[in-house]
Amino acid sequence: MKNALLISIVSLVVWACTVDDMRLSYQHTVQFGIYSTNTKADTTLTNFSARGFGKDSLLYDKESSVTQIFLNANLNADSVSYLVQTESLVDTISFWYTLSLSPVSGSGGVTSEVHVDSVWCSNAFIDSVSLVYPNVKYNESKENVQIYIF
Repeated sequence: MKNALLISIVSLVVWACTVDDMRLSYQHTVQFGIYSTNTKADTTLTNFSARGFGKDSLLYDKESSVTQIFLNANLNADSVSYLVQTESLVDTISFWYTLSLSPVSGSGGVTSEVHVDSVWCSNAFIDSVSLVYPNVKYNESKENVQIYIF
């Protein structure tokens, strides 16, 4: 009886949602602010490059002046790593996260949200990282992680 009721409810929800309502948002970009370890003030990276680890996705290619970094979460995994480079130093940034679905309308629309659980770096030119706002929501502009540079 419970199974029949559950199947009825799921069928009703699927029937009530249009294709547009059921689309998921894939804009899950973790925002990293860049700071000096010595002064704790915003700082700039020069000749900066970043690419997905094990992928051909080049996100930044020898950018001359970078004050923030935007790195995407992979919705098919629970972690992602990026190789980041400035001048001749190469570092790795990895972050682990939890995905969840949130309703966006009464007619069945949902979006996915990312909750960053932890962040790690390999300490080549990055001194440390600090998770300041773990929730990554679609169309929200908040700094999630602070990167401190030697």
